[in-house]
Amino acid sequence: MSSFLTTAGFKKLSLAEIRANLEAEHRIVFGSGVDLSPEGPLGQSVAISSKYLADTWEGLAEVYTARDPDTATGVALDELYAEIGLKRLEPTQARAPGVYLWTTYGMSTTIPAGSAIKAASGGSTYSLDSDVVVSGASMPTSALKGIRLRFKASYLPADEVALSLDGHGVYAAYGTHTSVSALAQELVSDIVNLGLGYSASVYTDSGNVYLQIIADSLHLISATGFTDDHDQWQVALTGDFTCDDYGAVSVPALSLDTIATPISDWISIYQPIAGISGTDTETDTEFRLRKAQGLRSGTATEDAIWAAVYRVPNVARVVVSSNRGMAQDAEGRPAKSFEVVVEGGANAAIAQAIWGAMPAGILPYGTFESPNIPTAVGTDGAVHQVNFSCPK
Repeated sequence: MSSFLTTAGFKKLSLAEIRANLEAEHRIVFGSGVDLSPEGPLGQSVAISSKYLADTWEGLAEVYTARDPDTATGVALDELYAEIGLKRLEPTQARAPGVYLWTTYGMSTTIPAGSAIKAASGGSTYSLDSDVVVSGASMPTSALKGIRLRFKASYLPADEVALSLDGHGVYAAYGTHTSVSALAQELVSDIVNLGLGYSASVYTDSGNVYLQIIADSLHLISATGFTDDHDQWQVALTGDFTCDDYGAVSVPALSLDTIATPISDWISIYQPIAGISGTDTETDTEFRLRKAQGLRSGTATEDAIWAAVYRVPNVARVVVSSNRGMAQDAEGRPAKSFEVVVEGGANAAIAQAIWGAMPAGILPYGTFESPNIPTAVGTDGAVHQVNFSCPK
């Protein structure tokens, strides 16, 4: 073995050692009385050569340390971990799912993919993932996510307001109410008391009072007693948006409130839930930690499944939970099952990673529904369904 690459590692020569070695070689060749003073020609030549050789030794040391996962950085660390199937996590885009897109009632409106929204305070824009098409049909409406019915500016005591949602009616008389808002609040209470999962509230805009109703799906069958100008009513469907920038961008609830791509009859947006934050490129420290966690994970365990899925390219986050009990748990997982929640990555690659790490005879639970459940191929060539979940 070389005297510079020993069992203790790489031994780098210092500049002083290199100069001393060169001076010793010069004395052997030219005699012990040779002038190697710093001012003399040979002394200056030795100094120049020593510096070039010292730089070469520094380069050799860098190549050596680049093979050490504890000291390698950047591309060197990427290449080192690629040998064991690990890839540095790339930056991801923040996402804002389930944003309500409010449009004019009765108007056919298409909000095309790529339409942008943003926060009024500035920052990144978010683009719509796919077209949202709102039917222009009047009552009964097609399935909606929300409606806003504008009240008249004033009512007489004998005036009545009524509406029917999916065949369920509510009714209120102005009677002794002292304001339109009070009348609206009575309807809100009646709608909530239906127990059908509708979210109702009083919405105001520029002094106008609206009855706002939100649900996973609702049909407005009829409505009377509201303003006769139905152009003042609003309906909503939801759309999913993706940040146009990569990196650590957070999306708090209600932060996105401005339309950046004006479209006729697209009135406003409403973002009731927090989105999924974006992430920066994985740092060297985070990369090393993820690798260490994977090596300690064992097999057929939650940690093993976590590590296997994290190795899938473009996977940004993984959470593995299991139900070891004999009955369905509070999260809906069946008895003796586990659930993997994954953000990012290709579904087929994720399913294959789970299959390779999961225990035999245990159900992989998830939110995909047949026939769209991802599959993996076993060593016998058989195709197996492997369910998991993705954040909405």
